[in-house]
Amino acid sequence: MSLSRATSERHSIFNMARFFNYSSIEDKDFTVSVLSNSMSGDHEECYIQDLLIKAAQDKISRLIISIKNQNFILYTVQVPETSLSTIEDAVATLDQFIRSGRSSVSTFYRIDTNFSDSNQKVDTCTCMTTLSRSRGTFFESLSLPIADSELLKTLESHERQGVREKFRTLLKFAGQSWKDHLVVRVLFWSAIASLCVFVAAISQGHFHKTFHQYYENGIWVRYDLKSSQGPKYQLQFTHHNASSWAAKNPHDNGEWAFRIDDQAMIPAHLMDEEEMLYQRWFQKRYPEKNQIRLNQDYIKDSWLGDPDKIQVPSDKQFHMAHCVRALRRYWQAKETGKHVCPRDIDYRHMKHCLDSMDEWAFPDGERGSIKPVVDSGTWKLIWETKVCF
Repeated sequence: MSLSRATSERHSIFNMARFFNYSSIEDKDFTVSVLSNSMSGDHEECYIQDLLIKAAQDKISRLIISIKNQNFILYTVQVPETSLSTIEDAVATLDQFIRSGRSSVSTFYRIDTNFSDSNQKVDTCTCMTTLSRSRGTFFESLSLPIADSELLKTLESHERQGVREKFRTLLKFAGQSWKDHLVVRVLFWSAIASLCVFVAAISQGHFHKTFHQYYENGIWVRYDLKSSQGPKYQLQFTHHNASSWAAKNPHDNGEWAFRIDDQAMIPAHLMDEEEMLYQRWFQKRYPEKNQIRLNQDYIKDSWLGDPDKIQVPSDKQFHMAHCVRALRRYWQAKETGKHVCPRDIDYRHMKHCLDSMDEWAFPDGERGSIKPVVDSGTWKLIWETKVCF
């Protein structure tokens, strides 16, 4: 689901990231320290997704960042082309790169923007971002400002000094261990035991395998389902592929149900009574969106290709209601081991909703000092139909 964000919200992206530390998922959401950047002189901490959102505000941005004691340089530039990759796809690509030994990576992502003071103005831009380690062919080809070059040299000097201190401590410990043969024997057998546990874990299939997105049957598989049962694919429609999909797949005789809050087509048999109850609420409160459902505009190339029609009247309450419903779907899927759409069990989607709900639940200031975050102000929803199968 994509909602434009007001200007007042974008100034607090990094500060809110600190507040949301508890909702981070260990080993999946890297904390980024912004050491130097072309947008401001401040040192900030945030998550990768927050960083890409902020970087998209400028046509060109350059940031020197640190992730897990490794230094990187991040370039982001707005491009005229349109990308089908979401910001979540870009985050997944950068996550995989950080864990790898490669020197640099580039990817595209599409983001809905609202950088003016008008709540009515909505735009969608595509950005290309390149993340490079502070060494390697790509980095060495750059000509950085003197201040940034000196900063990186200082950081690398501290890093080398830390490694040398650890090495000296290890040598000292090893020398002492040789003097105490009992310690050596204990360490040796501890290492053997750890190796046996490691081998047993692999043989039993308990060793964690990192999920990598991939193409299958012409569809990009974005989400890690693990052992959850349910639809494997989630295809997003555009004005290029909606009609061709509709021509190949029956959809006029009740084969599919539609969820308004996340614009998702789901197999009709997976629409249970609880989901129907919530969908009737969305249908009644948001008649414009319900009319799109009734007309099946959401699967028409001509409608999806009209930049004015896909900007549908909405409000902040719609986003909050969607997030509450999304969290309930996630909970149900985790409790039962069965999901409806792959994104229903995506941890990044859940983190986004938790962060948004924190922002609503914990506003700045004393009680009654500011207007509640959730109000009836007019917004525009950028409609994005997807089908789960």
